[in-house]
Formats: sequence, structure tokens, C-alpha cells
Amino acid sequence: MRVLLDTSLLISNFYSPKPTTSATGEVLRVAFNGGFTLLFVEGVAEELYRKLRERPDLAARTPLSDAEGLIADMRAIAEIMPRLPEPHPPIGRDRNDD
Repeated sequence: MRVLLDTSLLISNFYSPKPTTSATGEVLRVAFNGGFTLLFVEGVAEELYRKLRERPDLAARTPLSDAEGLIADMRAIAEIMPRLPEPHPPIGRDRNDD
């Protein structure tokens, strides 16, 4: 099995009172223990860092070093997925979320 976690899931995990036992935390734990292949796209890291800069509420809860550590840990075990060539075909209503 291969799993891709998007930025929204990572952000929601930072808001969790118990991030290691939240649903996303459990998925990450299984991935780190070799239970499946974690997929990683650089755009997820870029979006997470951008959200940390743009959202003071998120930045107050999540030190940049925590986000960088999580991304580094994910990169270390993940299968890195290549970027899709631009332009992307429109898929959903939110063009920024395709």
C-alpha cells in the first residue's frame, strides 16, 4: 500500500492535542515502522512552510523547526514523487487545490 498525506492532514495534526495518537499521527507511526510506503511530494512541504508564514495561529502552535523535522523524517522514509508538468488540467472547483 502507498499513502500520500496532503498539507491539510499535516496541519490538522499540528492542531491535535495529542499529535502522536491522532489519526494522522497513527498513519505516520505505521509509515515510520514500515507498514506501507509513504509518498512525498515537495509541494506539500512548500505549502506547509507557506501556511506557517501566512497563518499566525498556526505559527504560534507549530515552531518551524517542528515542521522541518517532520518533513525531514518523512523524506527519509518516503518514495519521492516527481512534480507533474505544468499546466495541470483543471480537476476541482478550487484551482489552487488540484
